Amino acid sequence: MIRWREPKGNSCKVLLAGDVCPHNENIGRIIDIGPARIFGGVKPLFDAADLSVVQWETPLAPPELCVPIAKSGPNLVCDARGAEIMKYLGGDVALLANNHIGDQGDRAVLETIRILEGSGVRCVGAGADLTAAQRPLCVELNGVKLALVNAAEHEFGTATRRSPGSAPLEPEEIMETIRELRGAGFRVLVALHGGHEYDPHPSPRMMKLFRMLVAGGADAVFNCHTHCPEGFEVHCGAPIVCSPGNFHFLLRNVEKRPLPTWWQGYLTIIGFDAAGAFSLELVPYTFGLEHVTPLEGAAKERFMEYLRQLSAPLADMAELERLFDLWSAFYGFHYVRGSLRRILDAGFDFSDPEAAKKYLALRNTYTCEAHRDMVGNFFRLVERGMIPAEPTLAAEIAELQQGPRLS
Repeated sequence: MIRWREPKGNSCKVLLAGDVCPHNENIGRIIDIGPARIFGGVKPLFDAADLSVVQWETPLAPPELCVPIAKSGPNLVCDARGAEIMKYLGGDVALLANNHIGDQGDRAVLETIRILEGSGVRCVGAGADLTAAQRPLCVELNGVKLALVNAAEHEFGTATRRSPGSAPLEPEEIMETIRELRGAGFRVLVALHGGHEYDPHPSPRMMKLFRMLVAGGADAVFNCHTHCPEGFEVHCGAPIVCSPGNFHFLLRNVEKRPLPTWWQGYLTIIGFDAAGAFSLELVPYTFGLEHVTPLEGAAKERFMEYLRQLSAPLADMAELERLFDLWSAFYGFHYVRGSLRRILDAGFDFSDPEAAKKYLALRNTYTCEAHRDMVGNFFRLVERGMIPAEPTLAAEIAELQQGPRLS
């Protein structure tokens, strides 16, 4: 545990977990195995927290309410049995601002909220319209007034003034919300959903955003989406968790093995009192279909050393920029090439839904902050003559993507 000051008066502990996604293809297997067997190792941590918060990464709805939206990437879904995970954990809050909550259309968003709230889980980050989606969740824990603000980058399924979806990441509006909440006596935890999948480092843009929110009054910032662990820092007395990695996110084919870091992460436990955050505890684990297992002994120490390695560049913006250049040169090249190939293959008959769908990856480039940032940086590197003829992923990033050796 890291403690940068002693608590003053009443205090509380808030536990935050990364992405949970029980696909329909896997929920039956999860129920058959039993949440107690899968999550029993971390259940005491949830029980010990005054508030437990989970990043919920899929709509919950029956087939008759699902209308898959046009998007790039998969349309996720799970039936109502997915809520059994939250019920077993005693999860108090579901973070719903993400790029999948709107995958099955408007009615599925509302059904997800209905199912979770019917299971005793409070929701934040999505709603029946933009106003509802952006509404913070305010609670009082042991006399400490705490507000959660949840928002996601502009991918697919974002709420509008007339339709359900996730709360969009609008920094100016979030800053105004923080000011209003602080004026009402609340400490503020901002939970975001953004960044670059599989990148072990946040982009310079993301770090600037996190610190700007702290400067604007956020007492802690917690970010998800990358499907791999990233580092952390305590900035001006406020913890910033760049990404804890997945908590229990099963692929449709659970036998498929992506990067090792897909299956690793850490729970985040933050201590708050009436003056703000005062402590941070990180609990590393590995997970699979049948388990979420906290690390102990030498394996835990190796993970924490890996996490220190991920965190080291956060204090050096020039180093983050160098690492982002390496990332953009490789992934930006493949993203641009793939988008152009799909468009050339699609032609220009936008009345054909299949042809129009091939343009949606390019749509994401223009509307999603992370994609736009990476592709823009790629073109700046092209301008400066810094893209090799055959871009390859930098060895130092590829090595970090393998994670620590835990056995």
